[in-house]
Amino acid sequence: MAEKSLVDKLRDNPLGQVDYTQALDSIKRQVGTALDEMWKNIGTAHIGDSGRALNLSADQGETEKKLVISVELPGMNEEDVEISIKDNVLTLSGEKKSEHEVKGLNFYQRERFFGEFERAFQLPAGADIGKASAEMDMGVLTITIPKIAPSGKKARKISIKGGKSTRKK
Repeated sequence: MAEKSLVDKLRDNPLGQVDYTQALDSIKRQVGTALDEMWKNIGTAHIGDSGRALNLSADQGETEKKLVISVELPGMNEEDVEISIKDNVLTLSGEKKSEHEVKGLNFYQRERFFGEFERAFQLPAGADIGKASAEMDMGVLTITIPKIAPSGKKARKISIKGGKSTRKK
């Protein structure tokens, strides 16, 4: 059961005796939950033709030698999607086109998204973007980006040689 709002608590208590500390904590939790949901969805998509945002589900990970991003794109083909990388930001964009329209069909519920979308992923330093590759298999786009090998694995000390001294003795 959902937690009662402050207004509901006041309405249920005709004497007006409300634990305001508890009420404020409740409001804080509700606002925090709403903000968490908002931030989770910001930047994930743009609004398409259906008036709803496509929330692209993605997994990001890495091994010692590569970065991997997998994105679910059900009902889409390779030609529906574009991938670009600029300033270490990988941008995935495209359009999910509506299937054929059925004349006379009036929807009473419509949950599928059709329209344009865009999603950006910040790549870490060391991504070899020139060797990035992508593969689409059964509605899942997998982007693989090799890592640039570090120039040296161990720290090295550099000795300082003495030169001619200009100090007077």
